[in-house]
Amino acid sequence: MLTTPLSPRDIAIGEVSWAMVRGCVYTAAMLVITTAVGLTPPARALPMLPAALLVTFCFAAVGCAVTTFLRS
Repeated sequence: MLTTPLSPRDIAIGEVSWAMVRGCVYTAAMLVITTAVGLTPPARALPMLPAALLVTFCFAAVGCAVTTFLRS
C-alpha cells in the first residue's frame, strides 16, 4: 500500500472503514438471526446496531493507533 500514491491518512481511513463495514455486516447478520429465532425482539435489536457500530469504531481506532507505534 505504501508504494501507491496514497497517503498514510488514506490508508488509515481505508482500514477503519473496512473494519466498520465488517462490523456492520457481522452485527446485522447476528441480529437478523437472533430476531428470526425469537431470542431478541425487533424493537430491541434495532438500537443494538448503532451501539455495535460505535464499539466497532472504537476498536478500529485503537487498532490503528497501536499500529502507528509499531516499528516493523
